[in-house]
Amino acid sequence: MILRAPAAYVIINHMKSLRVFTVMWPAFLCGIVWQILQFMPQEWSFAKQLTDPLTTTFILIGAWRYNRLHGAEAKTLLAALVLFVIAGAIFAFLPFSYFIAGLAVFLLAHVVLCIINFNRLRAAWRSGCRPRLFMVILAAICYIGLVGFVLQAVLPQVHDAMLANAIIAYTVVITMMAISAEAAAAARYQSRWWWAAIGGGMMAISDACLALRMFGGVSEAWVGYAIMPLYWGGIICYVASVTPARQENKAS
Repeated sequence: MILRAPAAYVIINHMKSLRVFTVMWPAFLCGIVWQILQFMPQEWSFAKQLTDPLTTTFILIGAWRYNRLHGAEAKTLLAALVLFVIAGAIFAFLPFSYFIAGLAVFLLAHVVLCIINFNRLRAAWRSGCRPRLFMVILAAICYIGLVGFVLQAVLPQVHDAMLANAIIAYTVVITMMAISAEAAAAARYQSRWWWAAIGGGMMAISDACLALRMFGGVSEAWVGYAIMPLYWGGIICYVASVTPARQENKAS
């Protein structure tokens, strides 16, 4: 019985985290519409642009319904979601000359996620939980390898020094976000933090696909279709890693 109790606790924790997917149905529906619009003619271009930030907005609304802003972590995550919405709107509606501005907003959003991850690591460390070093090193090798592959394919094609430096800075931050999310989950302090580790990986892969498609000469259609679902899925996973409102109320 002693061995079964932690396992049961983990299962219950994951079931409570799965509640996030029931409040995200408008975002799922809008994302499906976006995916269908990718196969529509050019006349539907405005609808394609609109459903991009609209899906992220629905994720933000779903995050509020899931947690009701109970706790500092939920409020910090909401700030990241607002930044994601703004960045998505910049990329969707403004010309390419605003690309660096959109990238800067995305960078700030990932900095906020890094703050969440480091706060989680600090809480776990204070409770005596240490990350599994092997898992952190493995995650670092995988993400740094992914970034190295992307940069060596992308940077030779970028002839603007400012844009190249912005891409490098962004890749450093998102790599730190993904690795720190993995480290927090590997501390085994809160089982729901594994959702953030999964979400960090999905967003890193999404941005890698975007960079390769925009600057790396990758033209396969499936790469373009995978970018936004991976990005939205990663954000939803991050929301699932936050304590639900009902648990917050019980704790208080």
